Amino acid sequence: MSPIQWLKKQDSPVVLSICGLIVAMSVVFFFVGTGAADVLSFGPTWLSKPWSIFTYPFVYFGLSGPLSILFLVFLIAWMLFVGRSLEQVYGSAKFAAIWVIATVLPAALLYAGMLLLKKGDLVYGPMLPLGAVSVMWACRNRAMRIMLYGLIPLNGRILGWLTALFVLVSYGSASPVLGLLAILHLGLASLVADDKIPGIRLIAPLHVREVSKAEKIRQETVLADVARREFERSEKDRLRELFERSGIEDR
Repeated sequence: MSPIQWLKKQDSPVVLSICGLIVAMSVVFFFVGTGAADVLSFGPTWLSKPWSIFTYPFVYFGLSGPLSILFLVFLIAWMLFVGRSLEQVYGSAKFAAIWVIATVLPAALLYAGMLLLKKGDLVYGPMLPLGAVSVMWACRNRAMRIMLYGLIPLNGRILGWLTALFVLVSYGSASPVLGLLAILHLGLASLVADDKIPGIRLIAPLHVREVSKAEKIRQETVLADVARREFERSEKDRLRELFERSGIEDR
């Protein structure tokens, strides 16, 4: 069985593909060095390498040291936890669209900020799209309690705010403007998850068939007939029991 055939049989093929690519690229960079990452990373000169607006989330140096390996394990575990949950709810096609939009939109906003500030560094790693996925999961599970890193108890609401704060600080260290631009897509993700954007609904509402007046009358008639039959049956049982008792007493 080929990897593609195996993926098609899984309940979350998109998430598994993303995790596989992140791990695979970590292995590649471990052997060829970090210099090759510039080709796939997003930055001020991305127009000369337009593919980088899609590929930068997979630039990850997860095997560069013991701490990096630990972070890679946590990253994959978290991606599987929140990503598979959303993909199973929304479907693979919609989840793939979410990932692509959450990759391209913040990169485009950061590029606008780089042009405005006339400075900017390379952008790489899955933080921006994974942040959007985490916020959407948090919006759908506000009351759920989890153990972050197996140590810190949090609910979904707090997790969403911490995710936004982490992205803000990470990208705002060079400039507060870039930090604010980096979290705009997180606000959009929360609105989409809560179905608060007109015309955008990831989960179709349950279709409730309208019942006509004649059908309501027919249903009420059937229910009344069932109730009448139940009453008659209970009365017959009561009278039978009464007659049996009176017969026993006469003897």
